[in-house]
Amino acid sequence: MSDQMEIEGGAGRVVEAWGRIEAWLRERAPRSHATLLPPATEAEMAEGERLLATAWRPAGQEPLSFPPELKALWRLCASARNDEDVEGDEEGEIWAELFLPGGRVFLPPIDMAQARLGVEAVAGDTRYWTPSHNVPCVVRYPETVESGLYIRACTGPEQGVMGRFAVYEGHDIDEPTHPSLSSYLEAVAAVLEHGGGPLGDDKFYRPAVSLGCLIWVCPDSDELDVPWELVHPQHR
Repeated sequence: MSDQMEIEGGAGRVVEAWGRIEAWLRERAPRSHATLLPPATEAEMAEGERLLATAWRPAGQEPLSFPPELKALWRLCASARNDEDVEGDEEGEIWAELFLPGGRVFLPPIDMAQARLGVEAVAGDTRYWTPSHNVPCVVRYPETVESGLYIRACTGPEQGVMGRFAVYEGHDIDEPTHPSLSSYLEAVAAVLEHGGGPLGDDKFYRPAVSLGCLIWVCPDSDELDVPWELVHPQHR
């Protein structure tokens, strides 16, 4: 299979997986579905890629670029709008737009380009942080980008892999946990539809519905005051 066929195949998988997720939201979590934004424009993606490609980078490192699968997703949906006023949520516990596992959402092009992660470097006795080829992709707090999943924006075979990151006292970047965005979205669709797949064993984040929103809960937790119902009670 040629590289071009692999790229086109990955984009097709993104379209299919996102269609499953969107259809599920429309039927089971209409309040979350209503937060979905229209597709990103080609101009927005071009500006995000320009920012990414022209950002400072260590000598010898090639310019970064968005993986084709990411562009395929943005051509369907740019992200989701913030929705703070969910009717019935008196304590402000529910964020309708954070519909991905762990209560997260994917970033739009320009925001993603501006939120590049760093890695620790050493020069003699000096330790410092230098930009890496990992870019925050799926996050819980879009305004601060503290934790979530990165996507690798380098060229070559590692482009597009995804893994966990956290930014607190430094940048903690784990090894990749998903080989591609398409595999991640397929895993999300699977856990929503039948509770299985690669994400089905995460006992701390089970899909549930509350006030028309898709949320992710620990079944044994009593932290939420709003009523909620597990999507797959048999997988408690």
